[in-house]
Amino acid sequence: MLEVLILETNQSFQTKLKTFIHNLTLFEELQLNVISGLDKVHPQEQGLEMLILLALNTADDLNQAKSIHQKMPKANLILYSANKQLLYQGIHQHLCPLDCIQKSIDTSAFFSAIRQNILFVSQNPLFQMPKDSFYYCKVENKIVPIALSEIYYFKLINSNTLQLVFKQGNLRCNGTLKEIENLNLTQFFRCHRSYILNLPSISFIDLVERKCFFDFSKKDYCPISTRKIGYLKQYFSKKA
Repeated sequence: MLEVLILETNQSFQTKLKTFIHNLTLFEELQLNVISGLDKVHPQEQGLEMLILLALNTADDLNQAKSIHQKMPKANLILYSANKQLLYQGIHQHLCPLDCIQKSIDTSAFFSAIRQNILFVSQNPLFQMPKDSFYYCKVENKIVPIALSEIYYFKLINSNTLQLVFKQGNLRCNGTLKEIENLNLTQFFRCHRSYILNLPSISFIDLVERKCFFDFSKKDYCPISTRKIGYLKQYFSKKA
């Protein structure tokens, strides 16, 4: 899975960037894990599976970029700044950035460039989910593999039990919705406090009843909370 590391001292802008990337992973169905902090830079790793977004706010940030490039020479490094001079120095000092992006008052161009770079890096076959990916369902003393493409949704039964509904039936398995969310699979979407659905498996949505259906017989469905219906409308409008 591709890790996107954000190194930004402006906490407000860091939050905006994290929110943008999170929404991008949902809309584009990407497999990304967004992290932040210099402690995530490990010299023993080459950085091949990492995209680093580094803000050049001061000359110290430029020195930080040099250090990161030395420690993780294969990381996909993107430098961004409102200061053109710092960006030029980043290029001239042979930091080999994937891109240099200038921030301006109009942030739409900036976020568009971030989106293009993330999509470009995520096309690397290294970060593509294998077609035979499985979720391993724990049923009492057994582990049952279920293909991700077969899954409809997870329903919370009690604090430690889930109902997994898939094309061939359903199983009661050990686990929590939080554990499903921690898999960081963007195809799984928390549509309700008691449900996580598999976005690619949805056949249609009833906007009046606020329900997601997984076949046209209306046999299998799960509810959508009022807060989440807006996102699903946008998601399917984009797919149309």
